[in-house]
Amino acid sequence: MHYIQFRQIDGCLRTGMDCATAVRESVPARGSVRELHQGISPIKGVPTKHFLREELLVLLRNLQFDVLTMEKHVYPWSVEFADPPSWLQDPRPWCWSVLACRK
Repeated sequence: MHYIQFRQIDGCLRTGMDCATAVRESVPARGSVRELHQGISPIKGVPTKHFLREELLVLLRNLQFDVLTMEKHVYPWSVEFADPPSWLQDPRPWCWSVLACRK
């Protein structure tokens, strides 16, 4: 989620926007800066928590789980943007899948 936001700001800057406007334009309409700092961004209007890899590892350890596998799944830019610009290349967006068991 943070990476997508970074790329949105990058795209705004490429169109000639000043930095403050680019940041303002990249904040989701229903999100707040506080929520964004916590990794919460709406998907189809529903506030959704987006975990960093390290955040998942700490959370699962604190809940007394052993992580058996953690896989990064990369997907195309078209999932995030209806018509992604040609300059938008790798690294592409991703999500994590985790298999864990309670200790």
